[in-house]
Amino acid sequence: MKNLVYILMSLFTAPVFGGVGEDPLKANFVTGEEIFVNAQGIGLQPEQKSCVVNALKEIKPQYSKIDEDLNSKVSALNSVASKHPVSESELASKLEEVTRVESQRKILQGRLLSRYKNCLNSSQIQKILSQRK
Repeated sequence: MKNLVYILMSLFTAPVFGGVGEDPLKANFVTGEEIFVNAQGIGLQPEQKSCVVNALKEIKPQYSKIDEDLNSKVSALNSVASKHPVSESELASKLEEVTRVESQRKILQGRLLSRYKNCLNSSQIQKILSQRK
């Protein structure tokens, strides 16, 4: 049963643009972790650090709500998927609900990444992106 949940979760946490080339979010944005790991190397200024921290503080409550909703939807999906026989229409409905919440989560992730990017200058972003390769 747990394996089913993990398999389904992995389906819904795969890169949103998988299979069509490089993920544009990964290719053009940096994470908060990358910013802080590279802080000294990119010359992160105190006001930039505050900008990054504030971006996360503003978005985190929304993430928490979405994650709660996602857990609830995945639990409902698991309940339907564990039945035998399984109702195809009921399963499809639960998959749509999970996918909708995952979409909201991806949009929120994009908003957070854009805020992080706007805290840095182009040179800092390029330094971080070049270290990935």
